[in-house]
Amino acid sequence: MELRFGDEHMKEVYRVQLKSRQQKPGETLQELMADIERLARLAYPTLTQEILEVLITDAFIDGVRDPELKKAIRLSGKREASDALVYALSFEAAKDASKTTHFSRGLHVQEEDLTDIIRQVVETIDDRRSQQMPRPNRPVVHCWNCNAPGHIQRNCT
Repeated sequence: MELRFGDEHMKEVYRVQLKSRQQKPGETLQELMADIERLARLAYPTLTQEILEVLITDAFIDGVRDPELKKAIRLSGKREASDALVYALSFEAAKDASKTTHFSRGLHVQEEDLTDIIRQVVETIDDRRSQQMPRPNRPVVHCWNCNAPGHIQRNCT
């Protein structure tokens, strides 16, 4: 009966899920934290809030997918889950803002360079066209079968 309806055997399952929990692609940090908190409370229902906070924070840091963000949270020294989450969100926002600024400048410069390159290629093509010698006229083809001009033997009727 206990195996089927009891919650005691599920604690071990929740512990394993908590220990191996990783951020999924497209999953936000808030969703990760909420799931880790749920698993921790199910796996360790008798722990004090203080110990549970440390456990949740460690599991959250271990579950973050971005290694740079993971390192930054560890170095911040945040011991409460909510503080670690706030720090992670602000770090991620700052990182995203830095990327956007960098790329917008790079695209502007690249567009000007691309325009110059295209203009040079067009000028080179025009120069080569003007330097080309006209082709000599080809002689008229005669059929070897009927000796008529304008076609060859395989096309003769």
